[in-house]
Amino acid sequence: MRKLSVPEWCCAVRFNQDGGTSILNDTETEFTVIKDSYRYWTADPFLAEENGKYYFWGDMSGTSMSTPYVTGTLALWLEANPKLTYDDVIEVINETSTRDSFVKGGNQVQWGAGKINVYEGLKSVLRMNSGVGEVNSDKNMLMRNLGGNVYEMFVVGEPALVASVYDLSGRKVAETSADGDTVAVNLDGQQKGVYVVSVAGESTRYTKKVVVK
Repeated sequence: MRKLSVPEWCCAVRFNQDGGTSILNDTETEFTVIKDSYRYWTADPFLAEENGKYYFWGDMSGTSMSTPYVTGTLALWLEANPKLTYDDVIEVINETSTRDSFVKGGNQVQWGAGKINVYEGLKSVLRMNSGVGEVNSDKNMLMRNLGGNVYEMFVVGEPALVASVYDLSGRKVAETSADGDTVAVNLDGQQKGVYVVSVAGESTRYTKKVVVK
């Protein structure tokens, strides 16, 4: 058994040996460490071990997990577009959720629209809001790492994009273009260091720093 001090706003979960759980809201609670077939779960704080590495998160399932996840997703979408309605949210979820082979092979009543896709949904929400706010607002541009040194940029309302990459001396080291509001740039092969990515459309331009490790 091990003890964990829990902030007053935090809800703690104890995993029982029989597989059940109980919700605990006191500030000092005993926790057990449960081992399953592929991961150790601990609670100091919630720590997951996978492939020899430790992460301060882990996989869980059920309405207790999906409810705060979807709530946080909607909070993010509403920050991007405060005018979202109930019907808008349902439409975004239906149009952008992931329907992979796992979903298609399961109970369709349980799966509904599929696995909620936060990023694709955010892009859809921003497209709805493209006529509102500042032209070059950072809220109109998203950037994410696709793995390794590959980065994807999304800019609301642009019919085509050009992504140019510069080293800190100002020398252009890479450039790529794409039709539509999304473009990706691959920095594999570049020397380690900091680079500036400039993304330009017909009426907007954004710059972001990235690090090649």
